[in-house]
Amino acid sequence: HLLQAVVEGTTDAVFVKDLQGRYLLVNAAASGFAGRPVEEVLGRDDTELFSPESAVRIMERDRLVMDSGVTQTVEEVATAAGQTRIYHATKGPYRDENGRVIGIIGIARDVTERSQAENRLRASEERFATIFRSSPIGACITTLEEGTFLDANPAFLRKETLTRESILGRTSLDLGYWRDRDERQKV
Repeated sequence: HLLQAVVEGTTDAVFVKDLQGRYLLVNAAASGFAGRPVEEVLGRDDTELFSPESAVRIMERDRLVMDSGVTQTVEEVATAAGQTRIYHATKGPYRDENGRVIGIIGIARDVTERSQAENRLRASEERFATIFRSSPIGACITTLEEGTFLDANPAFLRKETLTRESILGRTSLDLGYWRDRDERQKV
């Protein structure tokens, strides 16, 4: 009863497979990843639940864990029920009372949305960097407190006849843009 409560009390997929890769235990989250009810997942292997490419990758990683006897955490991309998702999966050897590996135990978390958000952020940062670097208008990025230069685009450096290396880490006061801190604070 306690094991069932733990397994079903998480939104992460929890599963156990035998040496042939057949599911011995899955929680509702795991069966949801496969797009099938628990009863339809138990006794099946990944070739019956995931796309052929996904099944091959999953089974290869499972085999590495079982052969090495070492727990591994990986990011897996898998397609099931027509949906491709990204999972952060930790898999370890399932051992019998004598310590022999008899399968695999795993837990996986769907990180698709987080991964997509990170990709969108990365693309946005790349767009900003491209615009910043190619702008014909001089621009620089400084800290708010001291005006320490963090970056400057080529147009700014040309106009000021400076090099990027000569300004990074220096303040606007160091470079003579203001006479003193009071003048800087007014900006």
